[in-house]
Amino acid sequence: MLVKEIMSRKPVTLHSRDTLEKTVRVFAKHRISGCPVVDSRKHVVGIIANTDVLRVIDAQGRILKENEDLLSVVLGFLKGDAKTALKKILKSPVRKHMVRDVVVVAPEDDIANAVSMMNQRDIERLPVVSKGRLVGIISRKDVMRFLEK
Repeated sequence: MLVKEIMSRKPVTLHSRDTLEKTVRVFAKHRISGCPVVDSRKHVVGIIANTDVLRVIDAQGRILKENEDLLSVVLGFLKGDAKTALKKILKSPVRKHMVRDVVVVAPEDDIANAVSMMNQRDIERLPVVSKGRLVGIISRKDVMRFLEK
């Protein structure tokens, strides 16, 4: 079976100039934990996940609790003493915090190879690229939904 048969064809994306604040809102709105970062021509320039955002917040001295989601952490910050610091952090561009070395797959790649890459590198999602442009995304959730059928 091929990646194109189970990938999500309309992935949520961000641009490198978008802020972490927008990232948090996009993740919450779409109930996702990460997405590709693309340029104006849909070339993948990075990927950002909630763990990247949490790492920035944690670096500012916040002790994260187990099972705490990104939105609740941000809201907690806004209510506390760190409000000013967090607002500044959330205004920073995605390009400062995204992972630039992105592992991608092609639509014609075998699903087993994609799953193997996710497992070997401990990553949740792989952008699907054709002719240098983003055409979809395959995540562990997509694979699990396929297995469920």
